[in-house]
Amino acid sequence: MQTISTANDIDEAVLTPLVAEAEADAPTFQENLAAKAAHEIQRETAAETNAEGKELPEGWRGLLAVQMAQKKVFPKEWNLMGVKGKDAFKKGWNTEPKRQADAIADVLTYRSATGMGVVTGSLSGGLVAIDLDGWVADKAYTAAAGEEYEPYGEEKTMSWTSGKEGRRQLLYRVPEYLLPLFSEITTLTATWNGRFFNDVKKTKHSIEEGKLGEDFVIRYNKSMSVLPGSIHPDTKKRYRFLSYNGGMPAEAPQWLIDVMKSNATGAFKFLDAEDVKDIKHETARTKVPPNQIRGWFFNNHDVRMALMPRLQELVFNHPEFDNYTWVEGSGDNPQMQNGCPWHKSSSGTAFQYAKNAGVWDCKACKVSGDELDFIHKVRTGDMYAGRPDPESLETYVSEIAEKLGFKYPEDLQAAQKTMEVPKEEISVRQFLDRARKIIKEVTNPAEQSVELMDLAERCGRYKYKASDIRALIARDNEFQRNKDNTLKRPTEWQLNVSPEEYIIPGFLRRPSQVLLHSRGGVGKTEYMLALAKAVGRGEVMDIRGIPVKCAPGNVLWISGDQSETRLAAQLDRMGIESYGKDSWFHLVSDWRIDLPGEFNKIVKELEPSLIVIDSLGSVSDLGDAKENEGAYAAPLYDISRRNGALDLEDGFPSAAVVWIHHNTKDNVGFRGTDRLMGAVDETWEIRELTEEEEAEHGVNSRILTIGKSRFDRSGDRLLVTRDHNLNYEIKDLTPTLHRMGVNRNGELDPAGVVLEVLRAAEQPMTQDAVREGVKEYLQAEGHDRIPKTGAIYKYLTGWVVDGMVRAEAVKGSGAKGGRPTKYYSLACARGEGVNEITDLDNVDSWPRKVFEFFHGALRIVKKPSSATTVKQPPGSSPESEEGSFTGTSAGGCFTGHETTSNSDTAVDPEDENGCSTDPPGLRVGEAGGPVEEGQTKVSPEDEEICTVPADLCTVQVNGILQGPALPPEDVRLTDETDGDPWAKFD
Repeated sequence: MQTISTANDIDEAVLTPLVAEAEADAPTFQENLAAKAAHEIQRETAAETNAEGKELPEGWRGLLAVQMAQKKVFPKEWNLMGVKGKDAFKKGWNTEPKRQADAIADVLTYRSATGMGVVTGSLSGGLVAIDLDGWVADKAYTAAAGEEYEPYGEEKTMSWTSGKEGRRQLLYRVPEYLLPLFSEITTLTATWNGRFFNDVKKTKHSIEEGKLGEDFVIRYNKSMSVLPGSIHPDTKKRYRFLSYNGGMPAEAPQWLIDVMKSNATGAFKFLDAEDVKDIKHETARTKVPPNQIRGWFFNNHDVRMALMPRLQELVFNHPEFDNYTWVEGSGDNPQMQNGCPWHKSSSGTAFQYAKNAGVWDCKACKVSGDELDFIHKVRTGDMYAGRPDPESLETYVSEIAEKLGFKYPEDLQAAQKTMEVPKEEISVRQFLDRARKIIKEVTNPAEQSVELMDLAERCGRYKYKASDIRALIARDNEFQRNKDNTLKRPTEWQLNVSPEEYIIPGFLRRPSQVLLHSRGGVGKTEYMLALAKAVGRGEVMDIRGIPVKCAPGNVLWISGDQSETRLAAQLDRMGIESYGKDSWFHLVSDWRIDLPGEFNKIVKELEPSLIVIDSLGSVSDLGDAKENEGAYAAPLYDISRRNGALDLEDGFPSAAVVWIHHNTKDNVGFRGTDRLMGAVDETWEIRELTEEEEAEHGVNSRILTIGKSRFDRSGDRLLVTRDHNLNYEIKDLTPTLHRMGVNRNGELDPAGVVLEVLRAAEQPMTQDAVREGVKEYLQAEGHDRIPKTGAIYKYLTGWVVDGMVRAEAVKGSGAKGGRPTKYYSLACARGEGVNEITDLDNVDSWPRKVFEFFHGALRIVKKPSSATTVKQPPGSSPESEEGSFTGTSAGGCFTGHETTSNSDTAVDPEDENGCSTDPPGLRVGEAGGPVEEGQTKVSPEDEEICTVPADLCTVQVNGILQGPALPPEDVRLTDETDGDPWAKFD
C-alpha cells in the first residue's frame, strides 16, 4: 500500500495536467453568457408545467424555494426540508419521511431559514444527485459518463446551479427495483483515477489517495441537495434552474447505475419482508449466528478477493447462460451481460452482474440482489423469493467457502475474532418469562431491544429480533390471562368486558381502533384535530342526516410526525387552547410503539375517550420490524387486546384509538403489511375532491371514505369542510336510509328503514309500532319480506348502542304500574346539547332554557275554558298520568312533555293584571314555596298578579322562576320579540 507522501507525489504528477486540460476545455465567459441568454429566451417563449401536468404561474423561476414548494414546482414524492445555508435545521431529516406541507411550515416559522432542500435516496423515491464543484470535476464527469455526458446548459434532466462558474447539480431517479440493492450507498466520491469510493467506508488514507481537487460526488441515501430559490451562503444569491425538464428527473443513465452497482454491497439485513413466516423451526440451528455468516461472506477481504474472479463458476452458472455468450461491458465498472434465467432475452444482455461486486439485476424482470440471493432464487425456482433462511444461508456459504479453500465455520470464527457464545439451555417457558421480565423492568427502549436480542443470541434463538420477541410476549399474555393455561375463557367472561359506548353517535365508538390514511398533504392531521375538537367540546355533528351530540371526553394526542411548533400553529388555526378552555386536549411527544408500559400509564391517568397517534410510521421508526413485515402490525393487535380489558394486568380504560398513516407511492392504499387492516376495526381514507365534487361541495373540502368496517359502515362517506373563518364542519353524506350491496343498488337496509320510521314519527314509538311502521314502509316500496319482531329489537338495540336512538321505559297504568313499556325516539341534538325528555315530576331535571323561556319570554294571554286532553303515546292508557311525552317534534326529535290539562276555569280576557285560579295544582308563593289552590301569586318586583293554572304550575328555585316544558295546546304564547317562541330552545 502506498504511503501518504507517495500518494501526494502522484497527485502532483497526475492532477496538474488534468487541471490544465480542464481549464483549456472549459467554456469561455462569452460562451457561458450565450448559453444563459438562450435559456432565458426559451423560458420566456414557452409556458411550463410541473410533473403533474399543471401549468406553473408566470415568473415562477423568480420565486423563493418555499414559494416554489407551495406552487408545487417540485415533485410531490420528494421529501423536502428546511435549510439554513447548506445545513438542515431539523433533526431526523435523513431518516424520517416528511410531508411537504410540514416542511413548508417549518421554513415559514423559522426566521433563520434560507431555503429548502430535498433528501436524496429512497426517501424521495430513489432520487440521486450528481454534484459538480467546478470544471475539473466536470472533466472527471465527462470521462465517467462517456457518451451519456450532458454538457453545461444542455441537460436532459432536472439541474440547477449556485451561479458559481462550472458548478451545478444534475438529478436522476433510480428504477424502483434497484432501490434495495443500493440501500447502503450514501455518497460516492470520484477519485483522480476515475474510481469512486463510498463515503460510509472512507478512511483518511483513502481520501488522501483519491483527492481530485474539486468535488465530483454522487449523492444518494442520507444525503441532500439545496433547491433552487434558496440563498447560497457565500454569494447570497439564489440557486437557479438550468433545466426544469417538466418537473421530473430523468431515469438514471446506465453509466450511473453501473457505478452504483459496483459500489453496492450484499451486507443487508439477513431477513427481509415476510421471510420470518417461512421459517418453520423454533431456533436457527446454525453453527454461527446468521448475521455473522453474512458479515464474513460479504465483508471479509480475503473471501471477496477469492470469489470475484470465480463468480461465473461458483454463482452465475445457470444452464440458461449456456444458451448465450457472456459479454463484458467497458469502462472502470465493467458489467457482465447475458440472457436471463427467468425470461427469454432477445438481446442476450438483459441480465447483468457487476464484475467487481457480485450484485446483479435483470431490467426486464425488474429483480435484483446479491450472490446469495441469486443462488436462493435458482434453488427455490422462484425469482421473487426473499432472503435465504438461516439454514439455507449456511448451506450456500459453506459450499462456496469449501470451493474457495476456506474451512467453515473455523475460518469464519477466526476472522471475526469471536468464538460462538455457549448457548444457555433453557426451556421455552423460561425464555418467555425472562423476556417478559426484561420488557417490564427495562423501560429505555434502546436498552430493552439490546437486552432482548442478547437474550435471544445467548439462548440460540438467532432468528428473533426484539420486535419478534415483543410480539411473542403479547401472544403469551393472551394465553396467560386465562386459568389453567388454556385459551378458553371462563364462563363469566362477559361480566368483565367493557361495554361499547358511542363517542360520536352512529360513527365512532369505544373501545375501537381506526387506521386513517391518505397520501401526503391532503390534511389528515387537521381533519383529526377537527374531530378531536368535536369530541373534546361535545359538539353537534350531522350523522345520517340527523344532528347528534358527541359525548364529551378527554383527547390524547400522540405526536411524532411534526414539530411542536407546527402542531401549535394548527391548534391556533382550530381555535383549540389546551392551556385554557380546552383542557381536554393532552399532548404526548417522543413516545414510541415499543413503550407499551408508558402508554398504559398515561391512558390510565387521563382516561381519554379518543387517542390519536400521528403517525404510525413516526412512532414505529425506532422499532425492529419494517413496514412490510407481519411483526409491524403486532403492537396494534396488542393494543386492541388491551383496550378496555381492565381484567388484564396490562389493560387500560376503553378508548377510540385512531392511527394516522400514509399511502403508498402509487396512492392505491396504505403502506405496509396487510395485517394492519386485520388489527383495526375500521379503515378511513381521506382524499381531495374531484372537479364535480368541488362544484357541489366547494373547494375547501375533503371526502372521507370508510373502507373496512366491523360496524357495518363500509363504503360510507363523510364530508369535511373548512370555511373562510377556518372552522371545520364534518357531515355524513350517508343518507338515513340506503340500499345494501357494494354499489348500494340492492334491497333497502332494514336497519336504515327502522331509523327512517323513527325519523318520520311525531312521537316516541313502541317496538310493535316501529315494526308496523317498517312493514308499511317496505310494502309501499314493493317488498314482501318484513323483519320479524326479534330482528326489529336487534336493529333498535344496535341504534341505541350507536347513540342514534333513545329508549325510555314508561310504567303502565294501574295501581302497581305493571311492566314498563319501552318507547324509542331519535336522540337528536338541539341547540347546545342532546334533547332530553323532561320528567315533569322531577323539577331538578328541567332544562335551564325551559325556565328562562317561561320566566322571560312568555306570558299567558288566554286560559282554556274547558279541559284540554293531549294525545298520549300509542299503547298508553288515557288514565295514565305518568311518563308523558312531548307533543311537539321536529324530524322525530322530541323537545318536551305532552301533558293533560284538567282546568275548566275561565279567564277574563280584559283582566290584564290578575286572574283567579280554581284548578288543582301547585302554585308559587311570595317566598318561593307552593301556595294553596285558588290563591294568587304576586310578583315582588312589579306587583303584577297572574293566575297560575294547575298544569302550568311554577316553582321558584334559587331565585329562578321555573316551569314545565310545554303549555296546553290551546294556550297561545307570545314572545317578547314577536318571533317563534320555540326558537329559544334551538
